[in-house]
Amino acid sequence: MLPDPSGIAQDHGVIERFEDGAAVIRVGPSQMPVHLPVTDLPNGCEVGSWLVLDLQITPPLALHLTANGGA
Repeated sequence: MLPDPSGIAQDHGVIERFEDGAAVIRVGPSQMPVHLPVTDLPNGCEVGSWLVLDLQITPPLALHLTANGGA
């Protein structure tokens, strides 16, 4: 994973499912589940979409969709 210009590494995750108005996103090699409100996701997200995330802040922030499967 390459760091962004701020020096903070970005995390990648895939949307596993939607439940109760939130996306369940599996992040990193450990597949840690992260729950984000659907309203906080970028446009066009669906099950199987890969996201670039910033987990260094609370609540986590979905930065953008990525087309390369998290690589």
